Amino acid sequence: MMITHLVYTHSDYSRAWPLLFGQLHKYFANQPIVVMVDQQSDLLPPQAQLLIYDQAQPYQQRIRSCVEKLDPNLVVLFLHEDMILYQQPDYNLLQQFSNLVATDQAQVIKLLRAGDYKLPSMIHPQLYYNSNNMNYCIQPSLNKVSNLDRVYQIEGDSIWQFEKNAMNQMTIPDSYYYYGDEPIKWLSHYDSNAYPFIATAIVKGEWNVKEYHVELNALLDEYKVNHI
Repeated sequence: MMITHLVYTHSDYSRAWPLLFGQLHKYFANQPIVVMVDQQSDLLPPQAQLLIYDQAQPYQQRIRSCVEKLDPNLVVLFLHEDMILYQQPDYNLLQQFSNLVATDQAQVIKLLRAGDYKLPSMIHPQLYYNSNNMNYCIQPSLNKVSNLDRVYQIEGDSIWQFEKNAMNQMTIPDSYYYYGDEPIKWLSHYDSNAYPFIATAIVKGEWNVKEYHVELNALLDEYKVNHI
């Protein structure tokens, strides 16, 4: 199996890098990582392909300025730096989902369920249609680069306004989410056995130990990162 991770990050959040990239190295050793970032840093994995954006640009344009340098048909697992794996993913499922995107049977596959909408798909027993107002969310998801480029043409004065606009304006008929009967996590989303990640590790500038006390504290200890 070969998965290309496409990571959006900023040097202001470099404290998350040891956890994020350490876990990617653990579970996806020798597989491609593309990092969209504002500047080079020795803290970034040396094998990663760096795409440097202009931080004076708005969030959407930062993404577009980077993805336009990639093959539009490349399938990527897109995520932000605080969406950190805490245990081994299901490689078989990820390969199946990646193949569905590569063959245009799906445009977006989000790797986590959020909300109550549950309409089974016809393409995979563990994929469900996203509701019309949740066609795109900033979560770990499998996309072709061309789809990311299309999504990030939507306007919004902030990352949060962009996501709200994308959720309400995007028309993606083949947009799915994964759900494998995992338990709900707090009030808004479910765990994910396909890609077990912390959603999200940093909230309002602080480590999200309220929702992920066991998982996050274990990772902070493992990578010797300050808990504060």
